[in-house]
Amino acid sequence: MCLTRASTTTNRGKQLFVCSTFESLRDSLIEFGLALEIDPDYVLANIALARSHSMLAETGATASASRTECGTAAVDELTLGRPRT
Repeated sequence: MCLTRASTTTNRGKQLFVCSTFESLRDSLIEFGLALEIDPDYVLANIALARSHSMLAETGATASASRTECGTAAVDELTLGRPRT
């Protein structure tokens, strides 16, 4: 059941991602974050979250300090399976 809810939430985030406006990209971060709250091990949501952060960074829509912090946390989650402490 959790995977289905996480998948549905991730799909909403993907729909926002493809709109590619600053607002929709920021909203996609929220959806992917919600999916990870439902299922912290859902890899597709982690990848999508990292892609959204990357897209916002490429467009200059986020401050560099924020990009570094969020990007590092997303990479750590994917590679280490847990946030860096």
